[in-house]
Amino acid sequence: MATRPRGTLDVQRRRNGQALPNVRLRPVDRDRVQGSPPPIASILARPLLLTSFVILGGFAGFAMWSGGDGYQSSALVEFAAGGGDIGMVQMEAQTLAEKMITEPVIDRAAARLDESPAAIEEATSAKRQPGSYLVEVTATGGTPKIAAARANAVAQAAVDELRNSVLKRVDTATIEANSLLGDPLLNDPNAEEARRTQVGSAIGGRQEGLKGQSESWSVVKPAIEAQPAGVSRALSTAVGNAVGLFAGCLVAVLLGTRGLRVWSAGAVRRLVGGVEVLTPSETPQLAGEIVESGDPYVAVIVTPGASEVAAQFATDLHRLISTHGKTVTIVHAPPTPDKHAASLLRVDAPSNVADLVGTDVVVMVVDEGTESAAMLEGRSGFRSVILMRRAKSRVSDGLWAAGAFGRSRPAMMLAK
Repeated sequence: MATRPRGTLDVQRRRNGQALPNVRLRPVDRDRVQGSPPPIASILARPLLLTSFVILGGFAGFAMWSGGDGYQSSALVEFAAGGGDIGMVQMEAQTLAEKMITEPVIDRAAARLDESPAAIEEATSAKRQPGSYLVEVTATGGTPKIAAARANAVAQAAVDELRNSVLKRVDTATIEANSLLGDPLLNDPNAEEARRTQVGSAIGGRQEGLKGQSESWSVVKPAIEAQPAGVSRALSTAVGNAVGLFAGCLVAVLLGTRGLRVWSAGAVRRLVGGVEVLTPSETPQLAGEIVESGDPYVAVIVTPGASEVAAQFATDLHRLISTHGKTVTIVHAPPTPDKHAASLLRVDAPSNVADLVGTDVVVMVVDEGTESAAMLEGRSGFRSVILMRRAKSRVSDGLWAAGAFGRSRPAMMLAK
């Protein structure tokens, strides 16, 4: 701690326990903040918080990505349904969509493409087109060509599998017909001939119906073009970054100045708009303003965390004001003022303080949140300087002091 210059006055409590003057003191709440800073200032004052949320959001987006790199392409399969009942058509379409991703269809498509059935199954989906006789087969792939080839292979494999199942039924019907038309069953030749005619007609009609049914499915629109498939990993990560940034901004606004330390003059200026914020290099400017204004009384309000630099700042202010030909006395007020301190701090004294001490200017160093500081709150007629220290003082303490001493033209000094 720097040695105090000549002209410094320490005000101590008298040993005889002399009573304080009749001064009503207001209770002090250090956590109370005067006003709220602008949202953008709260956000810009917490770069580490925002960076952390952006990084965490990016990791979350990366982890939650469920696939989608590459391309996707679709083919349309048309089916014929008997009757015009909408319910039956939708049921037929849903059944067809389910059959398109069954094991026999996937195996047939995989064999055609010379790929593994597992790869085809993972890349393929099918769904009915509402209000139509169409089913859409969609497949994904690393390139547009692969995606289209997979979609076409599965669509054609489904049509072939369905047709083959019908043709098998035709073969079964043919075998049954041959057995019925083989050996004679009736003794009367005319009756036997009539029987054979009826059976042959019935079987022929059934075979023709089955053959017609085998043509009920066809690929009406093969896959040709492909589009990017869903959300890419990069886009998912970017969305996570954006969500993280939004969440970080919201948290920063909700926190306000709570727990925020002083780091830079620019950040403090944004947070305490309307209050002059100075750095140590501007102390000569402050001293010149005090001399020009003729203020005989300067109160240095020391915020928590700035006590170690209070004596040095008062010394520098003493030296700079003295260069203008003014005599200066530094007074370090105790937390609880005795009669002598109260005579310098009481409500009706600021214009007479210099006469009481015998110098032109009195620099009163007072700790924020003490009874001595409470005696100066809400008063005018003197100049107050709120002393804060980088990385040590809280912004909320500075805001509180700016409101409490708002009538004394406060300036904030941001010391190192």
